[in-house]
Amino acid sequence: AVPGGAWGVVEYAFDHGRGMPELSQPAFYQFDLYLPLTIWTITLSTASEFLFYNSADQIAIQRLLATPGYRHAKRSMWMYVCLGTPVMCVLWYLGLATFSFYGQQPSSLRPQTGDLALFRFIADELPAPLPGIILSAMLAAVMSTLDSGINALSTVATKDIYLRFLRPQATEQSQVKFSRFITLMTGAIAIAFGL
Repeated sequence: AVPGGAWGVVEYAFDHGRGMPELSQPAFYQFDLYLPLTIWTITLSTASEFLFYNSADQIAIQRLLATPGYRHAKRSMWMYVCLGTPVMCVLWYLGLATFSFYGQQPSSLRPQTGDLALFRFIADELPAPLPGIILSAMLAAVMSTLDSGINALSTVATKDIYLRFLRPQATEQSQVKFSRFITLMTGAIAIAFGL
């Protein structure tokens, strides 16, 4: 529905300040600690985030430890990088497409905030079965992330606090009970904060 199709999305978005105009400025490529956005700060922040995520995040560590060995974990990480990069590009393009679509609509049809644009597009513009499928996929992704996080929290609480400080001689059965209790409490606290 955007004039010019797929390339029209990019042209409209870039013409209206959504295409990183910094790319055309020479200062973007300089190594200057006083500039907030350069190619170096983007590269450094991306690399450090990736290193942190894969070395300190409990959920990522659980995934890596679920592989049979070091070679498989390494292959898994490279697969994540290879598959994650195109996915990020698709998500970036979807953001540009949503911006371009609503930017060319009358103001009465535009969402009140940019945060609502994608949800409004899904609800109003997609044919009947797709919004339900997308909603189901989003809920499944949220549940997957939450259950991994809650599992990680209960494991850390059980092994690093309960077993080490509270009951060093705890049996496997009491550890499982404590872990279930922590899982229940973490879920209840998350629901309370969510509400």
